[in-house]
Amino acid sequence: MKHSVHPPRWRIGLPSLHPVADAGKLDASVHELLIEALGRDGGRLQRRTRVAEKIGAMIESVTGSDGDEFVKRWDEIVTRTERFAGAVERSVLAIERLLKMTGLLNREAVPGMGSLVTGYRDWVHNTFGNRSGASAGDGSFGDGSPGSVQDDRNWWQRRAPRWAGGKDAPSPAGGTPSGSAAGSLTALYEAEAKRAGIDPRILHGIRAGESLHTDKYDVKSDSKEDSYGPFQLNRRRGLGAEFEKETGLDLHDPKTIPDQVRWAAEHIKKRLAADPSYNPGSEWFGYRGLQNADPSWRNSGYKPTQVPGDVPPVNGVGGLNQIQSGSVRNQAIAGALHAQLVAAAKATGVNVDVYSGGQDEDGPHRTGSHRHDHGNAADLRIFAVGEDGKKRYLDMTNEADRPLMEKFLRSAVAHGATGIGAGPGYMGGRTNMHVGGGPVSAWGEGGSSANAPDWVRRALEFGLALPGHFEGRWAF
Repeated sequence: MKHSVHPPRWRIGLPSLHPVADAGKLDASVHELLIEALGRDGGRLQRRTRVAEKIGAMIESVTGSDGDEFVKRWDEIVTRTERFAGAVERSVLAIERLLKMTGLLNREAVPGMGSLVTGYRDWVHNTFGNRSGASAGDGSFGDGSPGSVQDDRNWWQRRAPRWAGGKDAPSPAGGTPSGSAAGSLTALYEAEAKRAGIDPRILHGIRAGESLHTDKYDVKSDSKEDSYGPFQLNRRRGLGAEFEKETGLDLHDPKTIPDQVRWAAEHIKKRLAADPSYNPGSEWFGYRGLQNADPSWRNSGYKPTQVPGDVPPVNGVGGLNQIQSGSVRNQAIAGALHAQLVAAAKATGVNVDVYSGGQDEDGPHRTGSHRHDHGNAADLRIFAVGEDGKKRYLDMTNEADRPLMEKFLRSAVAHGATGIGAGPGYMGGRTNMHVGGGPVSAWGEGGSSANAPDWVRRALEFGLALPGHFEGRWAF
């Protein structure tokens, strides 16, 4: 065994002494080295202590209190910065909507306008980023299926470090869980926020801290409060009392959840109109700031109302017939979808035949995607009635019919629909279309977003660019 020629580290700096004969000298040498080391490191410790004291004094002079108060105030600064970044992002999105609309309307009408719009749009995205991670107008839409990824972080969350509120990019595990209809309440939130013209993340931020996110209706009734629903509206005082007084409804009933969501969206809309700096946390103490809905959240007792029956046409248009048959998707469509289809039919000057509607969430009486659960989607054909009184279904291969079919889809999206599908070969025909809720997506043959025809992509893009508060003002 070879021995190292180097002395052990503890011997470096010691005099060469005999370990027995010179034991006293060794002790004295070790003692001197210890005194020297302590003096040197002690000085460092004292200097670091003084630096720490100075930092503490600076914190106290800024915050007027100790470190805990500083952390609290720092969190407030981060929150305010995130809100400011959210305002910037909303402005950018508004500009983006305008660019989309301008590009669609003027791309061919004014030579060179398409290039100008595209160049400015690209500058916006290069400067401020894109929530979906794809270039605006490139036709990329997430299909919403388990495993698909959509980056819903805002401008600040994508760029800030974690300690300042930044968030990592989403993993491929995102999306609504397979076998789950957890998105039904989320879809209701999105639709009502769009209708009120507010950011849906406000509603989700309230839901994040107020709801328990289970399948049961949210109830907290004790000596301090009597609160119900995903917004935890307190019947004893405050918002719950206001809701019941204004609507005449009873919060004990879970069937009032759609009314609660609409009321809350309108309430926030009024608050923001009166005071743009309004903070929902002043009324909902569980408010978590702007949030995207978590795919794991359940429906809190909400079951979409399915509306049976038909709507007769007025002056030959705007009619809706539910002619569902078969053993699976034969249920009525949801009320919100019912209203969207009727509005789109009126705007387009056609009528609607729904041949495939709602289905069960689970069990043997369901098939395919969960978009149709609880009547949240419909497969349909639109038709016109000729002078001879005969029905004629519009055909997407007909150059005269296709613009009307695009207009119908665009109007349905503008009124709240988020998923549309059509195209040659889709569902085995040239007349069939899909309209409903769920993750934002457009698709074509085989149910693939990659196969979505340009006119279907345009319908989704343009429909989303029209804010919900334009309803009733524009002839979509």
